[in-house]
Amino acid sequence: MRIDKDILKKQNAIENLKILGLIWGFLKYYHPIVATGKFNWDKKLIEMLPLIIESDSKVERDKVLESWVKELGDFEICRSITENSNDSVILEPDLDWIENSSLSKELVKILLKVKRAERTGKNHYISFVRNAGNPRFKNEKSYPTKNYPDTKKRILSLFRYWNMVQYFFPYRYLIKEDWKDVLEEFIPKFVNVENRNDYLSAILELITRINDLHAAIYGKDYWLEGIKGSYSAPIDLSYIENKVVITGFYNDKYKNTAVPKIGDVVLEINGKPVEKLIENHLKYSPGSNLLTKIRTALLDIIRTDDKSIEIKIERNNKTSVKIIQCYKCNDLDFSIRYRHTNDDNALTILKSKIAILNNTKLKRNDIPSFWEKISKTKGLIIDCRPCPLEFPVYELCKHLLPTKLPFSRWSEVESKVPGMFKIKSHMYTGRKNKNYYKGKVVLLINEVSTSSAEFQIMAYRLHPNSIVVGSATAGTDGNMSFLTLPGKIVTAFTGIGIYYPDGSETQCIGILPDIEIKPTIKGIREGRDELMEKAIEIIENN
Repeated sequence: MRIDKDILKKQNAIENLKILGLIWGFLKYYHPIVATGKFNWDKKLIEMLPLIIESDSKVERDKVLESWVKELGDFEICRSITENSNDSVILEPDLDWIENSSLSKELVKILLKVKRAERTGKNHYISFVRNAGNPRFKNEKSYPTKNYPDTKKRILSLFRYWNMVQYFFPYRYLIKEDWKDVLEEFIPKFVNVENRNDYLSAILELITRINDLHAAIYGKDYWLEGIKGSYSAPIDLSYIENKVVITGFYNDKYKNTAVPKIGDVVLEINGKPVEKLIENHLKYSPGSNLLTKIRTALLDIIRTDDKSIEIKIERNNKTSVKIIQCYKCNDLDFSIRYRHTNDDNALTILKSKIAILNNTKLKRNDIPSFWEKISKTKGLIIDCRPCPLEFPVYELCKHLLPTKLPFSRWSEVESKVPGMFKIKSHMYTGRKNKNYYKGKVVLLINEVSTSSAEFQIMAYRLHPNSIVVGSATAGTDGNMSFLTLPGKIVTAFTGIGIYYPDGSETQCIGILPDIEIKPTIKGIREGRDELMEKAIEIIENN
């Protein structure tokens, strides 16, 4: 049977496909025989699609599904599984749909039996990273194509991603909407795709809905160029004082020119207000909160297929229109977006006896030699805004903290009960150390502080004389899990949950500062680092 967008004209087509997606994913991760890899589970879905689509009634549909599940084979029932959660469970599996979807009594009975099946915790499609616990999705065919996958593969793509999130995303409860409703909403979006750009747009919109900055599209830009453009303006845009401001350049050519300048406020791009452009891009801009989604959108509104763009700027209360040359994205240095200083030194000692550690340059093995200098200072600034080069948190905390202290907890999925996440014991850092650092410690943070940086901040702020300065971090903390969708699309999401010792979240919220300081347009124009200035002021007045 040929499957195309006309299938949605069938009565109850979307509902029937939704039920198939729910059951296919549930069996993939819950049925012990499917877990062995005995079946080509993608092929099983593709074989079932026409049977479900052609079902003339719910009765007929459910009979097809009943036969399907029975044909998979029998299994042992686990007598030890209890329906009652204990205190360590932070997220229960969302399986109420089995009894609440108006399925036939026989089908419900069969699915509940699968729910209670004896499972080993091993699955052909999933494993877990040692000493981390985040899922590793394996044995998933990528179905590469230079065009775009056919309708069957696109439905597979939706069902595959949706179920990976359903059973292995620790922050599913922070999606803020019923994830099952999202499945239903996106069935026509994936079916009605007419070209490669439509397909990638549907994926981007879907992954944006889980509110996770890790949920980007990774790898080569082959697909992204189609919907975002092959070229980019070389201007770094930031959202400051509710305005879009030029804060840097991705190409050295513009650094010392008058057109444009750092601190210029961008009002329009190609005649369209930037606020409207941002609004239009937000649903395709993954992020854990509105500010991180805006940051993602700011990268996209300067993408184009043209070799120049026209921008309307405001400078000194005067507006003007400038033409900006654009470049192939591979020819631009986007790393400036994640830097806050041109200082290439991991450690700087100011004359005022203040030490500054630059997280983007700091190596763990440098800490012992650095500490001889840092220990003689009156204050230490740890710049946690840029992405860390390494993971020095435990080595640094040996010197910072007076004793061993808990700084976080984590959650991971229960391998035998996919969708159930249990919060684990505390993670500790530091050691008993009477010679710990006695000076003032100031941590600089902002919305660029993401993932590993956020994890490290949670530890560093345990210093008894610490203070956190800046603005809320990205709110995306936890090891990443990568996955592949048909068309060889690689994306990811956060695979373990990270929490404070009391169990409160960092995801979406971020690490909150003790003193909120944000850059100003005036400060940007003057070339000042206002957060660093505040940190120095705090130490000098301590």
